[in-house]
Amino acid sequence: VGAVPACTTAAARGLFLRRQHAWIAVRCCSSVAAQRGSVPVEVPGRKIPTVNDPPVVREPGQLADIATVVNNFWSMPAVGFNAILQIPVKKFEVLPDQEDPGELGKLQLPNDIFAVPLRKDIIHQVYWFHRKRLAGFSEQTQLTKFEMPGSNKHVRTINPNYNYGLGKGRWRRKKTPGKYESVFAHPWRPRDWGRVKEIRKKVYRSLKCMLSVKFSHGDIHVVDNFNISSHKTKYAVHFLRRILGRRCKSALLVHHGNRDVNNNFRWATAHVANVRRENVEGVSTYILLKYHQLVITEAALQQLIHNLQTFPKERGWLMRCATPDAKPAPCPDVVPGWNEEWKAMKERLLNAEFRAKEMARERKKWRWSSDLKGPLKIPSSDPLTGFRVRDFSARPTAKPWEKYELHELYTDDEPLESGAEHEAELALLEEQLDLRDHVMQAEDRRETVDDVSKFETDRLEGVYEGDGDSDND
Repeated sequence: VGAVPACTTAAARGLFLRRQHAWIAVRCCSSVAAQRGSVPVEVPGRKIPTVNDPPVVREPGQLADIATVVNNFWSMPAVGFNAILQIPVKKFEVLPDQEDPGELGKLQLPNDIFAVPLRKDIIHQVYWFHRKRLAGFSEQTQLTKFEMPGSNKHVRTINPNYNYGLGKGRWRRKKTPGKYESVFAHPWRPRDWGRVKEIRKKVYRSLKCMLSVKFSHGDIHVVDNFNISSHKTKYAVHFLRRILGRRCKSALLVHHGNRDVNNNFRWATAHVANVRRENVEGVSTYILLKYHQLVITEAALQQLIHNLQTFPKERGWLMRCATPDAKPAPCPDVVPGWNEEWKAMKERLLNAEFRAKEMARERKKWRWSSDLKGPLKIPSSDPLTGFRVRDFSARPTAKPWEKYELHELYTDDEPLESGAEHEAELALLEEQLDLRDHVMQAEDRRETVDDVSKFETDRLEGVYEGDGDSDND
């Protein structure tokens, strides 16, 4: 461990001893776990987390057994298994003369984002990936001993005893690397550091690891919004100190577009040291490592979870085959006799007497399909062309126009007549029809008289009866 330094104050000496004792405890736990195959030591009163634990509600900063998490950091979440993650929502703008309303509610976070194992190796690799991307193109150049201008002669003297004890006995060149300033054996050359590539799945996984780190450390805070009523910096600092405290080193403020932030907040936080305002689309592993505390609005948190959950589908990382091993299913064996009917039909066409007409008739039944998927040939006439779906349910769906045909809107104020009155009207109508028929028959029996002299020679009865001859005088 080393000796305790001669500290000037007792406080510094005590701090050094506490750090050394913590280091010894961590080393002892790691050595015991290594000897027993990464199995934590059974300590009385200590509960070792397992995958069969019952669900437990955990908030930011609440962890499982720390020794088990440290020894199995690569496979065990810091909050334990089967944890229900909840985070309180706080009000951001609370003026000094107002009372703190406390928690506005609680949100439940998904475990596949905020409760993943803390893979520090993946975070380290992705951190340097972002650093190199930010470095971009470097023009720094160094020279070798052959490129350095000036004399390139060997270090020699006439007297061989002159170089004895000076370290120059085997120094052949004057500009040897390590002996001559600005000369390097492996010099730097201009290089584009931004061309470094990294696996996207690793970058995606490191972002979820960093969000899990923030939740396990209790460094994530959710507020309602960043819409404040004043542009003064002192009020924004007061709001942040109420949520983060006075010992916060740096903070990252995440919002979602212009929905939950206004110009007053932008102006108030523009010159606050170690405070960065970032859109939810720009959250990365690098800035989460750079800033200690994370303050995110409720809308930005919802959008961040949506982006992380839909990103694998957008990249095409999900399963493409519905098989247990996610691989294409093998081709099935050929069923014997699967094309016997088709072969018999072809044989019949070839042996037909008028096979040209038969083949032409069969050709007209099919046509080539223009779709990129499906069968190459399809029937020429679709039997379901005129098919219409009909509703045969017990309660058919009302038509769109039936909502205006309500019986309550159209009512008949005059009720229908009784049965007796209706029968009397029918009888009167029948009498009128009989009288009309009788009159029409009488008019049909009448004759037109053209000769007036007939009335002078014949009697009136004969004329009326239509008898032309008057035999009875």
